[in-house]
Order: sequence, then structure tokens, then C-alpha cells
Amino acid sequence: RFLACQFGYDSVPATYLSSTLLTCVAPRHVPATVVLEVTCDGVTFSLSGTEIQVVHDAVVTQLSPGHGTPHGNTLVTIQGGHFLPNAPHLVCRFGPVRVPATYVSSNVIQCATPPQEDTAASVVLVHVSNNNASFTSHGLFFTYSPTPWISSIWPMRATQIGGTIVTVRGYHFTPRQVFCVWNVLPQRTSLAQVVTATLLRCATPRNLPVGPLTLQLTTNNQDLSTGVNLVITPNVVLTKLVPSIGPALRGRTLVHVVGSGFENQVELSCRFGTAQVAATFINSTLIQCESPPHSVGTIPLHVTWNGVDEAVDALPFHLVTGQRPVFVKGLNFLNSSSLACRFGELMSPATFLSPTLLVCIVPSRVGNLVDPVGLVSFDVTCNGVDFTSSGLQFEYLGACPALRYCTDHDIALVPNGTFPASDGRNFSQCLPSTFQPRAGQPSCLPCPVGFYCPDFGLSKPILCPAGFVCDRHALRTPETMCPEGHYCLPGTKSTNVLDFQNRSDYVVNSETGITTFDVTSRSWSIVPRPSPATGSRRLEQPPNSMDPQCLTRQCDFNTSNLLAEKPFVCPLGTFCRSGVSTPSMQLQNFSSPQPCFRGFFCPRGSTSPEGQGPCPSGYYCPTITDAIACPRGSYCPGVGNVKPIACYPGSYQPLDTQPMCQLCPVGYICPGFNRTAPELCPAGFVCSSWGLSVPVVTCPSGFYCNEGTWSSDPAELTQLRPIPCSRGTFCYAGVKQDLTIDWLPIAPEGATAKQTCTEGTFCPEG
Repeated sequence: RFLACQFGYDSVPATYLSSTLLTCVAPRHVPATVVLEVTCDGVTFSLSGTEIQVVHDAVVTQLSPGHGTPHGNTLVTIQGGHFLPNAPHLVCRFGPVRVPATYVSSNVIQCATPPQEDTAASVVLVHVSNNNASFTSHGLFFTYSPTPWISSIWPMRATQIGGTIVTVRGYHFTPRQVFCVWNVLPQRTSLAQVVTATLLRCATPRNLPVGPLTLQLTTNNQDLSTGVNLVITPNVVLTKLVPSIGPALRGRTLVHVVGSGFENQVELSCRFGTAQVAATFINSTLIQCESPPHSVGTIPLHVTWNGVDEAVDALPFHLVTGQRPVFVKGLNFLNSSSLACRFGELMSPATFLSPTLLVCIVPSRVGNLVDPVGLVSFDVTCNGVDFTSSGLQFEYLGACPALRYCTDHDIALVPNGTFPASDGRNFSQCLPSTFQPRAGQPSCLPCPVGFYCPDFGLSKPILCPAGFVCDRHALRTPETMCPEGHYCLPGTKSTNVLDFQNRSDYVVNSETGITTFDVTSRSWSIVPRPSPATGSRRLEQPPNSMDPQCLTRQCDFNTSNLLAEKPFVCPLGTFCRSGVSTPSMQLQNFSSPQPCFRGFFCPRGSTSPEGQGPCPSGYYCPTITDAIACPRGSYCPGVGNVKPIACYPGSYQPLDTQPMCQLCPVGYICPGFNRTAPELCPAGFVCSSWGLSVPVVTCPSGFYCNEGTWSSDPAELTQLRPIPCSRGTFCYAGVKQDLTIDWLPIAPEGATAKQTCTEGTFCPEG
């Protein structure tokens, strides 16, 4: 019950295992040497205690490498602190598995990883213990990852010069860095370029020993993949070319390449400049290549044997002029075997095409005997002895002329939409925002105002689209939208809505704001052509003469008048957001004008559906331009009315431009709609309320009521009240006149008149 262990002065409970064995957990303590005693009753302690060394807790801070093969045995270096030398129980724990550790220093130990125990968990925590009991409180992660595996490589041969890119295919190349291991002495490694999980590239180091070697991969510089053989061969060295000069246009010169280290491989080839041709293997010191057609000049000749590596140095190969076909026009040509052309001192056989046409191949002018460039005389002979004396000359050029490009000895103007390259061998397309309409020009032109140039190689600019303004040079794409309240037709080149208005050659329509060109503002004079030309011409052409149907230009509606290239105000009664492209209205299409709210004034150039404001109170606006006074008998309440509202029964309006109707006064009725004046309350009724459309209260019995009666109180101080019936008569309700008419079937009007008192009755007044 009182079984305990005492570490110095600290007691902790103990667990009984047998009469000779118990366990207890050491309490926290500062580093020191303490004596361990035990007690069975909590009072009496043993006297044969043993010393316990309390040390600092071990700490781990870094693993290297942090990953390894699932098969284990990867040597992991663990950095941290408080590792004990000569500790018999120094261990590492990878997940649940413990392995012995090797002490290096108080800050470094090494452990060999155990095999992966749980294949589902590739990441485990690593802890360290000095006594195989107390482990570090914080661990580090170690990842079990498959070792890269190689299935094939290409090329399988490389030279000692190094830098050969070896393409490796296989598996498990990601997600970590992969190193290429070249198994030579000493071992050499290089970082691989990983392309995908199954493809990477290794560059061979320089000066690898000649012979076969093994290429392997690793991700942690310990666990190596299976190896594949790569053969290292001596460097290929080029010594000379025989011949080193050949015709440029024709090509097909068989060139003997002398050197060393050549091998009979499928990929053996020569590269003349950028053109690659197959090579024929003769022996290890000689191969043959046939030169391709190429432009004049000196180009490097390279040799490759595997499609990747090339010889250490390239040799120059010279391509010379000549071999260009020249067509000769003349007279009296004869189809003879002696037919030839003479270029300066050089002869070239001619091919007879017709008595007036033949063709010659220009001979090459190279060597030290003649100047290879310049003008030479040109003549033709039919018999090899007698030559023409035409005085014609042929020019050999040493370089491509300016504003031309030369390919295969063809000299041509650079086409429109391009500009020449600096070396004359090619041309480049005009960049976006530029164009060139003419051939043979030194540069491209910036895109003009009113146009844009979105693509490469444009020979003409593209007209600015409707809804946009192209108001500056060199636009690649339209950037400025048409301003609010206006529409922009194709080719609009200014955002200033006042442009062209102060020019004498343009006319402004004061009603619509449309600005058009005045054809009569210029004389369009016809002038004679200077001699020796005949006829006449115009320096300027009127627009309507070039395009009378307005097929390619913007004209005013139903006319041939040229419109100014500026924004125009939106039509009356509409509004325009930015980017409107047409004056024609299309509902719900906001690239066109949209109708304003009904009852609102929208002058030309409005930017919102409210325009300049609503129709005022007391008026109605049935059209986009008219504001009409509200007529009598109706009213126009509030603002924005599009039609008048009739006064309702019980009301009237004697005036125009009124926002409301007046209630019918007492003593009157206002039957029906659109009343301009009230009516008197009919006799026999009392109209004592405002806003009556019909009488509803009859005159009280014993009284009669004249027209306009407004009170049902006989004592009211007014003539327009019920009046008592006279003596000797009586009145039903609703009597309307001071007449005595007995109510008989033959006299229905008696229903609203006084009645005579019957015999034997007495009828006082009222």
C-alpha cells in the first residue's frame, strides 16, 4: 500500500512486479546524481541505495537525409543536443521501431533506418533516447519513398568533352531532387533536370574515363537506383575539309571530313550552318557529307554521331557565287553544241530555248586570278569563236543589296508588311502597331490615327472599329471608347466633339450636329501632265468621284457627303452610354442609342435616360419635343406626364396647366368626367357634401328644396335651405317645387309637389 521509490528527497509511487522487482517513474529533477532508495511502508527506506544520473533531455533539430528507401538501411545523421557518450542504450525510434544509434558527438548521432513497417504510412516521427526509456518530446519527420528506377537512356554513348544531355526514362522521379551518379573513381554526381515523374535529363561531366560506366540515380546520395551502362568514347576532332569550297545555289558538293574518333552510328550526320544532312562513314578518321544549297558566305560545319553531341570544333565551309540561271533574250540564237555565254573571261554553256531566248548558268568567280565581285562584260557565242558586242554587263555581288533579301542566290525585294534583316538573308514581319504597304522599304510605319494594327506582318492598317476612337499613332488595339452622349462610326480619329467645326471646308448641320465635308470648298483643278507625258491629271480627287456609292467611306444618310471622322451627338429622344457605334436605335443593345424615359426631355447628346429632366407639372409631353398645357377639365399631376388625366366625377377644373382638379362645392354636383364647371344641386335634393358627382340626400318631408340647396337644416340662415310647405298642404320627402299637384296616376309629377290635405284633417305650415 505504501510501496514507493525515493529519488534523493522526492518520493514517487512504485508498482510491484515480484518480490525482487518493482518499477517507478522518475520525477522531474535538475541534472545531478541522486540516490535511489525504496520503501514498503512509506516510513522505513532501504539502506543499500544506488546512484542515478539525472541528465538533460535529448533534443533533435535536424535529419539528413529526410527520406530513404522503404527497404531501410539508410544512414540518417541526426543533429540536436545532449547526446551522451558511451551510453549503452542510445537509440533512435522510427515510428514504433527502435534501432541502435552511433554516437558521433554531443550534438550528432547516426542511425540506420529500419524497413518500413506500415506500408500505408510513408511518413514516421523520429525520436531519440539516451536510455531507451525517455525519448525526446518533439520528433522530426522521416519519409519512406521509393528509389528512382531507370528503364532506358538515350543516347547510350557520349564523349569525354562532357555536356551530353542523356534522356533517362523510368519511375519515381518526383517530388524530390534527383541526382545522377556516374560510377567512376572517384564517384561523380550531378543534379538532374526532372521533366516529369517518368522523364529526366542528366548532363555528362567533363573528362569521364573512356569505356563503359554505370549511370545510377539517387535522391539522398545514399540509396541508388539500378544502373544502366553508358559508353564514354574519345572526343571527335575535325582536322580539315576536302574541298572546303562549294557552290551555294546548287549545293551537292561531296565534302570529305578528315578527323578522328568517328563511329559508324545511325545518327552520324553533318550540319552546314543550320541544315543537317546524313553522313557516310568511311573509317574512324574519314566521313563524307553532301553540302545542301545555301546562301553565299562562310558557314560552320559540325559533325554529330548521336544527334546530340558534336565535335569539339567546327570547320569553316565556304559557299561561293555562281550557278545562278540567267535568261538571255535576243535574236538569231542557234541550237548548236557551241552555244555559250561569256561572263567576263569565264565561259558557260548555254541551253537553247528558242531563237530569241536561251539560259546560262552563271560561273563562279573565286580564286586569286580574278576579282570575285563587280561588273563584267556579257556576250553570247553560237560557234565558240564569234561573240556578240552588245555591251551588256553582269554584276557579281559580294553581299545582298540594301532593301533586298537573298536566298539561294535569288535577290528579291522584301515584301510589303516586312522589313529587311541586317544581314540581308531574310526579312522580318512588321511588329504589331506598325505596317508597311510597299515592298522594298527599310522599315515599317507606325499605324496612323484612325486605324489600329493588331498583328504581325500587316501591309495595311485596320480601320478603327465603330464605337471606339483611335486618336493616336501606333495603336495595337483600340483603347478609347466613344464618349458618352455620342456615337462613333468606323474610322473615328478624335475624342474632341468640336473638331472640324471651325474649318472652312466642313459644314455643320445646326439641327442634327452632323459635320460633313464641303466638296465645293476646293477647286479640284485638272492640270496637264508634264512632257513627255500627255493628258491631264488632278492633284487631289473629290471623295464622291472615287466612291460615289459610299462603299468604302462614311457618308451622311441618303447622301454622298463625306462625314467628319469625329464623334456625333446621339439623336433626339435617346441617350448614349460610352462605346455607342451607330445612330440607329436597337432596344437593349447598349452599343446603340436607347430611348429615354417617356415624359422626359432628351436633347441631342444625352447621357442618361432622364436627359435634361421631366415634363413639368401642369403639362404633358406626348412626343420627345412637345410640352402641351394641360387642358380644362383635366389635370397633370407631378412631372413626366405623357397625357392629361380627365377630372373624375365629383371634381372639375375650369383652368388649364393645373396639376389637380377642384372638388365640387356644396350645393353643386359634378357628374361625369372632364368637367370644367359644377352644376347646381337639382331641386328636391340637398347637396351638403363636397365632391358630389350625383345628389344622394332628398329634401326632408314637410319641406321643399329649390336648386342649389346645400343645407338640410331649415333654420340655416340662407335661402338655399329646405322651405316649409304652406298651410293646408303636406310634403313627402324630395319635393322640389312650391306647387300643389295631387299625386295621381295621371299626374306622376305630383310625386315631387305639395299635396292637398284631405277633408277632416288639419295641416299647419311645414
